[in-house]
Order: sequence, then structure tokens, then C-alpha cells
Amino acid sequence: MTLRNAGLVFFLLTLEVLSAASKYKITLLRATKIGTTDVPPGDYSFEVDGDKAVFKGGGKTVEARVAMESAPNRNPTTSLVWSLNSKLKSISIKGTNLTYVLTE
Repeated sequence: MTLRNAGLVFFLLTLEVLSAASKYKITLLRATKIGTTDVPPGDYSFEVDGDKAVFKGGGKTVEARVAMESAPNRNPTTSLVWSLNSKLKSISIKGTNLTYVLTE
């Protein structure tokens, strides 16, 4: 296999991994706005597929646009960041170097 073909194979495998949906679980301890939707406190699952996150829990399903950011080190905990008006801004996933930033 030539170096060019190896690079193409690596690119295609990376693209396949990035396009695969990722599922996570979080607990919201307070009322939160996800996108334009208010959700109550509780346990939620969310699935990220490309630039879309779907949150399910509390009897609601909410979609939001996300951008994925990578850090040089793994996150020691799962952490959520809110704005002053209780709007969810980002989620960093424990054990990964991923942070999902809500863009809407």
C-alpha cells in the first residue's frame, strides 16, 4: 500500500468514526433551556450525530445544533456550562477530550 493510499484509508476511517452517532447520559439539577426549549431538571440521554444533538428525558425530546471541540487532554469529569439565563452552552464528556458546544 502506498503512502497516498494509506492516507486515504485513514481519512475515510476518521470520517466514518466522526459521522457515527455518540450517546451520552447527563443529569440536569435545575431547569435548563436547551436551544429555545425549557426542560425540567432530571435525567436525560443525548445523542450527537454530526452537528445535531437530540436530548430525551422528562417526557420531552429536544433537538439542538452543536459543534464539537477537542481538547489536548481527557476531561476528568462530565461538566455542563450554562449562561446567566440558564441556557445550556456546552457539555464536556468525562474520559474523552470532547466538548459539545450548543450553537443555537
